[in-house]
Amino acid sequence: GSQGRPGPLLGGWCGQRYAGLLRSYFKKIANPMDNIIGIVVFFICFLILLLVVPAFMTRRAIKAVLKIFQKHGALSSESAMTIEELGLQPPGFAKRIMQTRDYKPRALDFLRKIDVVQTTAEGKIFLAEDKLLASGIKQNIF
Repeated sequence: GSQGRPGPLLGGWCGQRYAGLLRSYFKKIANPMDNIIGIVVFFICFLILLLVVPAFMTRRAIKAVLKIFQKHGALSSESAMTIEELGLQPPGFAKRIMQTRDYKPRALDFLRKIDVVQTTAEGKIFLAEDKLLASGIKQNIF
């Protein structure tokens, strides 16, 4: 008898069960509603990535821009520096094509809009630390 020995690899009850699972799986794939649900889920995930990744990268860039100002000591109107001196100028066309996106110019624009980075009459920029503390950004970023 075959009671004590295992049968063929996919024979007997095991083989029938496996074949049944495959049939039910392929029936599910053939259901058009599953395809629509899959596409909708993919689209939602894609939209979330489009929103989350730039926000994360901008947040990281804000941190980097704040460190650049502190490293160069551009913390008052007397010690203000140009964008070029700080290394925060937007990359040129050729550089943009060859490298990944640099979010520091976007972060600098954001910091300027909320008055944390201010501009002198000569066009130089500096980090207004009192405005930075009042904005609450430092607590959220660091």
